[in-house]
Amino acid sequence: MNLQLLDVLVPKGINTYKKKHSKAICQGVLFVVREKAHFANGQVKGYILTSKESLLEDAGAISHFTPNVYRFGTYSD
Repeated sequence: MNLQLLDVLVPKGINTYKKKHSKAICQGVLFVVREKAHFANGQVKGYILTSKESLLEDAGAISHFTPNVYRFGTYSD
């Protein structure tokens, strides 16, 4: 997967690069999972990404991600 492909799949809504230690407001979030089984029983076991750079870095470990960008996301146990 490369950045040009991500620009087609997710054209707007998330940052291109990580904003480490930045006070900038995040544009949006994507939800990702490592296995399709993590969608089972109506509960998703995954994590949140805020940049295309993070998506590219984790691409080898991710099986699915939401192509829709959400304004925010939260974690729960």
